[in-house]
Amino acid sequence: MIDRNTIEKLAGLSRIKISEKESAALAEDLERIVAYVSQVTEASAETPTPIKPMMHNVLREDKEPHAPGIFTEALLTQAPATVRALVKVKKIIAQD
Repeated sequence: MIDRNTIEKLAGLSRIKISEKESAALAEDLERIVAYVSQVTEASAETPTPIKPMMHNVLREDKEPHAPGIFTEALLTQAPATVRALVKVKKIIAQD
């Protein structure tokens, strides 16, 4: 039970000044908060209820769309320069 003395003590610890009207409203609010928290602590968490997913996955599954290497030769012929089946590019990072 939260009474006026508790509210005054909390106000003193918080270094705030509250009126009698605010004190009464705050006591009611805190009483409801404590009642709600006590309901939450009474809830059983030992056997959680399984939650059914609300959304359907619209993306494709991760798998190879085609056999590896089918398009490698065609792509390498379009590259300006190649070295051992790799695309050769200009050096852009200097090593110190």
